[in-house]
Amino acid sequence: MKIINKISNFFSKKTISSSIRNKLMMDWSSEKKFFENRTKREKLRLSEKRPHIVYYFHSLTDPYSHLTCQILENFVNKYDVELKILFVSDPNKVFTPERKMFEDYCLNDALDLAKYHGLKFEKTNQPEENKIFIAYKILNFYYFQKNISQINFIKLLIKISSSLRLNETDTLNEIISSLDKNEKNIFDVQENSLLSEGNKKLSDSGYYFGSSFHYEGENYWGIDRLNHLEDRLSELNLSKENSQSYIVNYQQDNFDLQNLDAIEKLIENCDFVVNLVGLLYEKNNFSFELAHFLLPKKISTYAEKYRKPFVHISSLGSTYQSNSNYLVSKKMGEEFIENNNTNHIIV
Repeated sequence: MKIINKISNFFSKKTISSSIRNKLMMDWSSEKKFFENRTKREKLRLSEKRPHIVYYFHSLTDPYSHLTCQILENFVNKYDVELKILFVSDPNKVFTPERKMFEDYCLNDALDLAKYHGLKFEKTNQPEENKIFIAYKILNFYYFQKNISQINFIKLLIKISSSLRLNETDTLNEIISSLDKNEKNIFDVQENSLLSEGNKKLSDSGYYFGSSFHYEGENYWGIDRLNHLEDRLSELNLSKENSQSYIVNYQQDNFDLQNLDAIEKLIENCDFVVNLVGLLYEKNNFSFELAHFLLPKKISTYAEKYRKPFVHISSLGSTYQSNSNYLVSKKMGEEFIENNNTNHIIV
């Protein structure tokens, strides 16, 4: 039997090895192991006497990067860390096979995020390649040749990024014109190596998109995940402020999982519902049945009552023909939605 078939069979619910597979997957994804690895990374950093370095990966063609660079100054001022800004190329087509579709979605999504978070997003179109080339050349010069503070570099980055989004060249020409004669000579002959270091570090970090942060073994994508990085830095007492608020405001309504009827008002006042709740291992008072059946049952019921479109994220391989309580509970949730909701998508 081919190796690929053996691997496939091992991860198939139909094999006798399913219990071993489930145990391995649960151990690999456990919260306990996650925090143990985080503790090990911090001990390693201390033993190697390395400073707290947060890497930020920026792409001039990425609309999410345009949003994220607008909060970098606040990040530098709030946390006692070294922020290292690196520049990266577009993601490989392997990760974005439908590139035009992907770009159109990102542009529209970034526009919505900008409105939600109070950030600027000038136009929903991709910058022109010739302007991107000039912009990278300017940033390359200021990054390697110009003695400039990080805050001023961030302001320059925002200025250039906005210029690209507006599809204008005056700003880029003004920056080049401000260089003195010697600087202009260096600018004209410099080798544009700005992307090399960033692409390598991004690959080493096991990631592939811009607008992302990396700190000690973990990646945090864009402003949507910035709060998780902030939580980690605050746990390490790296915040310069006493404020508990995040750099970017997140509107969040909490509800008690033991009082599922409390979500009715949330669903009544929304436009559509997406259920992302999932559990890889059971905790006290938080079972697979509660997370994957009882909660989706309530959400589905209220979504149907108020005629809200409902997207439910489930799991591959959900079935009753399994010893895995996880897969069985996922199947229970799917079955209820399929039988009781008229406007739903199960992913």
